[in-house]
Amino acid sequence: MTENLKEMPIATEIALEIRAKIKAVTGLNASAGISYNKFLAKMASDLNKPNGQAVITPKNGPAFVEQLAVKNSRVSARRPPRRCIGSGLRRGRI
Repeated sequence: MTENLKEMPIATEIALEIRAKIKAVTGLNASAGISYNKFLAKMASDLNKPNGQAVITPKNGPAFVEQLAVKNSRVSARRPPRRCIGSGLRRGRI
């Protein structure tokens, strides 16, 4: 979600509501990632699968990125993982 159409003040509450609606309508579990940018929100959504949510705040975002394995993510759209690894970059820190 990139825009808060319901004007709910807390992102975790929005995520809980969306996940509950998915469960009620489809019977399927859903995971949610909450962060201050799309990349980190996507990474957060993978943390508590299959039916959870995770938050990456501006305070813990840099440390989270530093521990990411380059082979598991696209750190840069211009440099795919194999090129980053070939350059000696193994984690999200230069």
